[in-house]
Amino acid sequence: VAFEGDIEKGRAVAGNHCTRCHKIAPEDRSSIGSTPSFMALKAIPDWVDRFAQFYLLNPHPSFIQIEDMTAPFDPRRPPSLVPVEITVDEFNDLLAYVQTVPPADLGAEVQHQ
Repeated sequence: VAFEGDIEKGRAVAGNHCTRCHKIAPEDRSSIGSTPSFMALKAIPDWVDRFAQFYLLNPHPSFIQIEDMTAPFDPRRPPSLVPVEITVDEFNDLLAYVQTVPPADLGAEVQHQ
């Protein structure tokens, strides 16, 4: 799989939005400790699917909007966090960046449910 997009712009998207929860590069020092890093997620065999559909996986649908891809938030259930709003181009740039992130060496294949 080769995602098309601008890697540097994708790193900026990740830095602007994803670092409030995730560690996006080995040298990062910010994240929520219980949230998996991009490197740990890349160690999961289905990382491509997970990243390509991250906006559908909890908790992301409750605060992420991708222009022309996701439905607007239900006004009766507004996001509890400041929403992340990106364009399709930014989404593609993010995926291009993610493919350059090295997977974590966890010593064994990640077991997940």
